[in-house]
Amino acid sequence: MYTVAETATLNGLDPEPYIAAVIDRLARGHTIGRLHELPPWNSKPETPPVVTG
Repeated sequence: MYTVAETATLNGLDPEPYIAAVIDRLARGHTIGRLHELPPWNSKPETPPVVTG
């Protein structure tokens, strides 16, 4: 997890929202054929998912 966070940082992303977005995408059924979209170097900064609770 530390490596993922540091790699996100090195790619100009805030690690916490990046990891939350990846987990959210996987939970929503991101397909195996599109896994290449998930690494930090292929990700674009996105609005993090809204957490309710």
